[in-house]
Amino acid sequence: MPDELADENRITIPYMFNSLTPTCKRVYGKEVLFIVPLEPKGFKRHLNKFLKENPDVVVIDQTEKCLTYQEQRAFVSDVVLAHPSNKIIVLTHSAATLSDAFRCQIYCWRESRFKYIGGIATFGAEPGRIALHVFLVEESIGTLSDRILHEWLNREWKKEDVIELEAICSQVGGGWPRAKLQSILDEIRDSLTEEELRKFQKHYGVEQ
Repeated sequence: MPDELADENRITIPYMFNSLTPTCKRVYGKEVLFIVPLEPKGFKRHLNKFLKENPDVVVIDQTEKCLTYQEQRAFVSDVVLAHPSNKIIVLTHSAATLSDAFRCQIYCWRESRFKYIGGIATFGAEPGRIALHVFLVEESIGTLSDRILHEWLNREWKKEDVIELEAICSQVGGGWPRAKLQSILDEIRDSLTEEELRKFQKHYGVEQ
């Protein structure tokens, strides 16, 4: 495993290949790195210099815009492992693809140098977790749902909102925001009399 206390300035592509673990090599049957270019500045120049000195290394630039999600999931099995080269660098921004990569294989390029991805074990991890830790996004969900969920969580819900909140809870995906909204809904429902609930259901045209 890479020495993560080491100075990141010493991380080079040869260093990355030398840091691949035995488990990783057994699973892949070849040496494969995954590089996430978070910033373009200086990256291509650095990569091209290495490739000029190491012509046996193949670069696969994964263009996620041209791939379906299922194709991104199968990219390692269908493309990388099937490639005849034994030394490959994959350039990717796909969290689905990186869930097939071991932590020792993944590096980011930002601030004009290579960096470790931090303390996440990536092999078999949920793509949402990878997005948070590797791509450094604040949330793994869409920005619209993130904003609306925060609005709902910060709203002061009242008894008369029970039907609206029920509808919201039935349409929000699993996760802590839905659990919190469901908890608020349960508290409101427990505070209602049957007569109050029927009144609100009638107001919203809900079948009883």
